Amino acid sequence: MDEALYLFKKLILADNSTILFQGDSITDAGRKNNHNESLGDGYVMMTAVWLSALYPEYPMKFYNRGVGGNRIGDLRHRWEKDYSEIRPSLVSILIGINDVLGKPFWKSSTPTERFQSDYKSILEQTQQSRCQIVLLEPFLLNSTRSFLELTEELNKKIEVVR
Repeated sequence: MDEALYLFKKLILADNSTILFQGDSITDAGRKNNHNESLGDGYVMMTAVWLSALYPEYPMKFYNRGVGGNRIGDLRHRWEKDYSEIRPSLVSILIGINDVLGKPFWKSSTPTERFQSDYKSILEQTQQSRCQIVLLEPFLLNSTRSFLELTEELNKKIEVVR
């Protein structure tokens, strides 16, 4: 826990930090899409509350732009608009599970090469602004046989993020 606190303090605690969370339904977590201040009910809201309580002396703004069902290509297509509207000092990205789950749910998963090129495009656009970046690896919590079969594909996506 101390290591996580040190990392966050080093990354975001500056005057008027603006933190953008991007991703799929795990990030979205029930946020109200038509309400700019909605953080949802998941890790984005918990992180915002936690950091604001720990460091009340540092003004921080938090934005959640996760969209349920999104894959990396969807995020790449909306990246410039979402990013330019907020101009964050730090962006956190958690995307990829729908790129893996695409096969059982949408009949096709995202090829690793496309996942990598889209992810790289997002990171290159972000690096040009000197924004700090936190990347989170996609994950599966379900351990049924059918989900375990997706592990090989998931590991390829995790390797891209790393």
